[in-house]
Amino acid sequence: MSRLSYIWKSKKYRKKRNHFLILLSSVLIAAILLTILLHSCTAKQETWTASAPTNEMLINDKYEGKKLIPKYDIKKNIYQDSKFSTKSGIKSYADKNAFKGVDVSAWQGNINWKKVKKAGIDFAMIRVGYRGQVQGSICEDTKYEQNMKGALSAGLKVGVYFYSQAVTKSETEEEAAYVLKKIAPYKVTWPIAFDWEAKSDNETASSGSLRTQTVTPEDASAFAKVFCEDIKAAGYQPCFYTNKNMGYTAFDLKLLEEYPMWYAEYKNLPSFYYHFDLWQYTSKGKIDGINNLVDLNISFRKFD
Repeated sequence: MSRLSYIWKSKKYRKKRNHFLILLSSVLIAAILLTILLHSCTAKQETWTASAPTNEMLINDKYEGKKLIPKYDIKKNIYQDSKFSTKSGIKSYADKNAFKGVDVSAWQGNINWKKVKKAGIDFAMIRVGYRGQVQGSICEDTKYEQNMKGALSAGLKVGVYFYSQAVTKSETEEEAAYVLKKIAPYKVTWPIAFDWEAKSDNETASSGSLRTQTVTPEDASAFAKVFCEDIKAAGYQPCFYTNKNMGYTAFDLKLLEEYPMWYAEYKNLPSFYYHFDLWQYTSKGKIDGINNLVDLNISFRKFD
């Protein structure tokens, strides 16, 4: 082989070698970048998973779509939409253990309970009293005695509720004791409900701040628990009242699992994810025997 030929072949070799090295380097760099990218995506996924709340879950709400709610190991809502029907503004549920009801207070005025019974109503939840939102005094509903006597005389099953604005456990115990004293003369076989409601965003008080502004969800849950325990200890059936927002944000439903829930949602069908025993489906109901608008309910179980 001539020297010229050797040099020529050597340069050609070096050229091929350099091309190979460049190609190999490009492959290695691409592999490194791909590894970094995959690691970055995996790291983001791992971080998201790790930081996601372990006590929440994503559901598909009937009215609100995708929604994060607290995750509890408790009974779920298994009511069937197809079993609900409405006639003359009154809803029914096709089950032998479902009953139609009203809940009333002084706002409904004088009620002809015989006509209410004749209209197909099975039970009444009657307000026994309330605690003031500002001063915090306990007051009796001015129509309580009249409604209790009238509903029982007409043959309706009767439960009661107390509108609480308690800010301490001792106030809750005071409310339970008050209710027990007031219902003693009557045959109360349906639930005694703890109705604690937080102020709405647009709610104001003319004579000062609403006293429940500093109450936390933990407090509200503890108050409901105390009330229900005291009512149960006296031999009655307790329950607690809530709506969707408070049910998901204010009450620890696991803590209150053993007590029936009275759920309020003014829609054609209920959408709450967890189990409830009574559904207040409107505040604008019309029933023969009640001149003013009234709350209407379905109970999905018999209590007596």
